[in-house]
Order: sequence, then C-alpha cells, then structure tokens
Amino acid sequence: MLPKPTTIEQIDAWRTAKSESENLEFKEAKAQFSFDSLLSYCVAMANERGGILLLGIADRLPRPVVGTNAFRNVVKTTEDIFNRLHFRVDIEEVQHPNGRVLVFHSPVWSKTQTS
Repeated sequence: MLPKPTTIEQIDAWRTAKSESENLEFKEAKAQFSFDSLLSYCVAMANERGGILLLGIADRLPRPVVGTNAFRNVVKTTEDIFNRLHFRVDIEEVQHPNGRVLVFHSPVWSKTQTS
C-alpha cells in the first residue's frame, strides 16, 4: 500500500513540471485508455526506477485536468495489471475539482525480483 494518499495539491505540483520524463507521464484519456498501452507505460516506468502515470490530465502545458472515464473499476484494473505483469502497480482515484484523475504508481523493477 501507499504510505499516504496523493493529494490534489500534489497533482497540481506535478502538473507544473517543465516536461514529462521517464518517471512522470500525463495522458488525457478522457473517455478511455488502452489496457495494453497502460501495461507498456507501467513496464517502462518500472524499468526506469519507477514512476507516476496520471490519466485525466493533458500532456501539454499548462496541463489542464480534463478528467477521465477510463478504468472505472480500479480494483479490477489493479488485479488485471498484476495478473499480466506479475508486479503490483498501485492505482489511486483522485477527485480533483476539475475532474477524476487516476494516479498509477509503478514500482522500481529489478531483474532479481521474482513473480
């Protein structure tokens, strides 16, 4: 489990980053987002010391929160990711004043880990 929930203030701070990186990505995903694309992002971030993927936020500055309807059942999505990747990705659903944001926390993945 995550040590503490992601706050609206933390999301707004991430939105001010000068650019995305291998550890921080934003996707609008207003209506939906491909599960296979989600898996690819989670693996890529895990291979780069872990990271955060936020759905429901535009990827270009000023990165407005647009909200997302993707992955309505976060418990099932967490289970589906684990069943495919064999590592846990924590997902938070944050009700930002401008819309629903999903925060995916990809862990650091080590080649010495076992499934």
